[in-house]
Amino acid sequence: MFPDVENLPLREEGGKLFAPGIGDDTANLVNLLMAAKYLIQKQTALEYGVLVVANACEEGLGNLDGTKALFAKYGTRIQGFYSFDIYTPLCCSSAVGSYRYKITCKTPGGHSYANFGDPSAIQLLCGLVNELYQIQPPVRSRTTYNVGRIEGGTTVNSIAQQASMLYEFRSTAQDCLEEMEEKFRRAVAHWNGRGGDFEVELLGIRPGNGPVDPKKLGQFTAKSKEIIRTFTGREPDETPNSTDSNIPLSLGIPANTIGTIDGGSAHTRQEWVDIASLPTGLKIVLGLLLEYQKKE
Repeated sequence: MFPDVENLPLREEGGKLFAPGIGDDTANLVNLLMAAKYLIQKQTALEYGVLVVANACEEGLGNLDGTKALFAKYGTRIQGFYSFDIYTPLCCSSAVGSYRYKITCKTPGGHSYANFGDPSAIQLLCGLVNELYQIQPPVRSRTTYNVGRIEGGTTVNSIAQQASMLYEFRSTAQDCLEEMEEKFRRAVAHWNGRGGDFEVELLGIRPGNGPVDPKKLGQFTAKSKEIIRTFTGREPDETPNSTDSNIPLSLGIPANTIGTIDGGSAHTRQEWVDIASLPTGLKIVLGLLLEYQKKE
């Protein structure tokens, strides 16, 4: 979100900690590590083996690469997954998947007067944009699309030789994402060769929900929700999100993404967390882990 060369100072003021990334996701990691420290110090015996992982590349064009690597190594040996992210009382059990592309159109270009009528990369790209916005997304699961950036050309009196755009579509269902990809590819093929050449670069894939057993996921999530209610006194927020849980959910493995701190202004330099919320978040993490404590 911010260049590595920038200073990202931390300050404390009015019972809050301010710093970019402090809540999304540094403070959640602190609660995870403190819970792991407790289990080690107390030598708590658990019914199952537990992996405690601090991964990278969750945000933006990182495309969940850290979690993808985790599941590439351990696969279906993982029977359940918790991600600690964002704010309380989040309890996400539904993945918003996304496919992201950069599409570039190239033409010979020319002088705006002398070569008037010759293909313009901007004109052709806009034709593709118009067709993409005519696509009817699947209705069996919420599915959206967006052209978020478009650029190209050189001067006002030049027929553009090159133009590009950033395009994504999102859905909570993996099969809907695959349907949208087919429609996207057909639209590009329709415009390719009509005076210009189109190049498609895949920027990243975040999968949506896969073949998760509804009963298992419901039982898994019910435990999380009860713990969140117990320690926060609030009703869990089950809004679908795009998080590390996308990967296990796409593989059919029960997963929840759970917030453990109160804060705000995520993805800005003014991001903050409420210091007083940290102990409550630690209780949430420990409560989840101790669900698997061996019975005497």
